[in-house]
Amino acid sequence: MQLYHKEKRGLLDNNWEDTNAEEIQAYIGILIYMGLFDLPEIEDYFQGDFCICPIVRQAVTLKRLKKLGQYLHLNDEEERPDQQSADFDILYKARPALDLMDEFTQAYIPGCELAVDEAMIGFKGNFFLKQYLPGKPTKWGVKAWGVADSANDYLLKCDIYKRKKEIWQQDLLLGEQVVLQLKESFWGKWHHIYFDNFFSSTNLMKMLLEQEMYSCGTTRANRKYWPREFRKPTVLKLKRGESKKMQHEDVTVVVWQDKRVVLLLSTNSNLRTNGSVTRKTGKGNDEIEIACPQAIINYTNHMGGVDVSDQKREYFGVGRSSNKWWVLNVCLVNCFILYDLTYHPPSTAHGNRQLNFRRNLVRQLIGTFTSRKHTGRKRFAYRYCIP
Repeated sequence: MQLYHKEKRGLLDNNWEDTNAEEIQAYIGILIYMGLFDLPEIEDYFQGDFCICPIVRQAVTLKRLKKLGQYLHLNDEEERPDQQSADFDILYKARPALDLMDEFTQAYIPGCELAVDEAMIGFKGNFFLKQYLPGKPTKWGVKAWGVADSANDYLLKCDIYKRKKEIWQQDLLLGEQVVLQLKESFWGKWHHIYFDNFFSSTNLMKMLLEQEMYSCGTTRANRKYWPREFRKPTVLKLKRGESKKMQHEDVTVVVWQDKRVVLLLSTNSNLRTNGSVTRKTGKGNDEIEIACPQAIINYTNHMGGVDVSDQKREYFGVGRSSNKWWVLNVCLVNCFILYDLTYHPPSTAHGNRQLNFRRNLVRQLIGTFTSRKHTGRKRFAYRYCIP
């Protein structure tokens, strides 16, 4: 950051003073605080007539806070590889933060069930990686692929989708390649992997099994090697709760009729095992139980890891409304999950342990730090006020 203020147009900012690790730590604490206590403008954190935020005001001045945000830079632009070179990275500016996510798998040993899904980094500006996914809570943004522990939603790995800039194998579908790339760290441990119909195929199921991994996922009737007898599920005329199953080698095929027909591939379930699920009858609060293949029950129970991780991140932001702190927020959610698993803190009055965790983290990061230059008589010592 000390160098970046000189890079822009080659000019020196005379109002800049070099920072240090202690100030950056406090700055991150302020960003987390702003996610908990969201005010319309950054100036509002420094104006005591509307809302008093002493933990921010005692740490930095408004001018200094803006300067830190202006010159915060993760990578040195002067060392950026040329666009024509083999080392060119389209995500060069954010690479140190993205590399930080590689440490997630080192900090945590996952359970048996893992889920692969798409995640969205909310963004509505002009950016060629921006996409629209109508089925996601965050519909506009940059798409990422994630793998999470289904038991507690800990995000183990995440890769940004770079579209045509990504190098893919021509003989594999995009979804197949994504799963194989994300799961490489977990090969040979007999994890159970769950994914939706964007990723799944009979070919993928067999490749994962060769790498000593079980898998389960919904699929589409037009996928290659899907049984000819099930190409048109409506022709089967199944009633609600009824199912048809087939097996080829180690891959099980399931067609189950709920309100809509569900198609599923699996290598981790017994063809003959069934359970039941509860459904509304449409008459008040009346419910009935209908038969359901165990493979579909397993899928329903273990598929939501990445989506729930996104939900936990959406509860609280970081800094002002922006997508630039997305990685930091992912790190905070993972840290909260590790803290929760380690210390088992009691629920708060509203059951929100993550809020408590972030409050305590803000206090620890900012502490008694101040970059203000005190002159003259002593000023009133504010007490911390964290929402």
